[in-house]
Amino acid sequence: LEVCGLRLNKQPPNISFKRKATGGLSVNFMCKAPSITEKDINDVCREYKIHNADILIREDLTVDDFCDVIEGNRHYVKCLYVYNKA
Repeated sequence: LEVCGLRLNKQPPNISFKRKATGGLSVNFMCKAPSITEKDINDVCREYKIHNADILIREDLTVDDFCDVIEGNRHYVKCLYVYNKA
């Protein structure tokens, strides 16, 4: 389900991502993020051909979480596991 774009029992990352016409990349951290650096964010944006954006990170996240925010087509749903004892 991860490949299909469904994220089970997860919350969307708390990131503000806004594209803009000019001005370059502006990356701000509201907290310490040991799993991702500003260089990682710049590399991912370059890979997606994003050269102008305002990015505000409010929580620790991984590179995969950041890619999910950029793509914008991920669905975060709660799930219920049902087991049959038969």
